[in-house]
Amino acid sequence: MPPDALPHYPWHGTVHEVPVDSLVAPVVVVDIRARAEAQREAQVTPDDLRRWRDGHGDVPEGAVVAMLSGWERHLGKPKFRGAGEAGVQHYPAFHAEAALMLLEETSAVGIAIDTLSLDIGCRRPSTPTLRGSPPTAGASRPPRTSPSGTTMVVGAPKHRGGSGGAARVIALV
Repeated sequence: MPPDALPHYPWHGTVHEVPVDSLVAPVVVVDIRARAEAQREAQVTPDDLRRWRDGHGDVPEGAVVAMLSGWERHLGKPKFRGAGEAGVQHYPAFHAEAALMLLEETSAVGIAIDTLSLDIGCRRPSTPTLRGSPPTAGASRPPRTSPSGTTMVVGAPKHRGGSGGAARVIALV
């Protein structure tokens, strides 16, 4: 999806153009731990987002929607990387339709994950990917927050021309 197709985004450029006020956002936590325990390619789906909305209300304006898969339990183990046959990686992620739903039906500004990538099977050519979708925050620790009421603060480096990079993310509970 081209950046000009994202009308409610706070910015459309490179990392050094990100407005500071967009680095502080309310957090929505979508818990898929039970599914991820049973299926390593579990995904946050539109149904998960609808269930969250039914239980907590609309996604707040300017929110970051975080996936809680429990994948951090594999930190320091080969399974965290999720490498499988032919270099295909396997770990929980966002389904492309869930990301599209966030773009079309909410004013969310990003998604956060507790795995290495927002795409399942990120080296599998037939897997729909989220390239060009909302900015993401990967995590080496799970979002230990309630489903709503938490604020995320992102400390992002300001390197000119970059399309992304490492960040320090702090949750204020």
